[in-house]
Amino acid sequence: MKRAILLALLLSGCAAYQNVAIESDPPGATIYLDGKSVGTTPQNLRISRESDHTVYLKKEGYRPELVVLKKHDANDGIDFLTPADVVKRLASGPSSDPDLERRLKIETED
Repeated sequence: MKRAILLALLLSGCAAYQNVAIESDPPGATIYLDGKSVGTTPQNLRISRESDHTVYLKKEGYRPELVVLKKHDANDGIDFLTPADVVKRLASGPSSDPDLERRLKIETED
């Protein structure tokens, strides 16, 4: 009985998060998760499944990319985010979108 309760607690904690791989070509883009810098690509992030999230990739000399991770309710009780992984090829161009960054409340170092 104790083992079953412990297993249920462990599984419920794991179910609240999803591992999402974030990659860019070229690598080294700054990753902003919900407006906060969380590192550079490539990276695996543990992200809450409780709501939608925004992933913003920014690298000097390349156009920034925005990806929305959408929350989906599952029939088995374990919600999930899509896309499951983020892989973006960055195009050359202006490395900032001030209007979008302002709307997303992204605080950049620029």
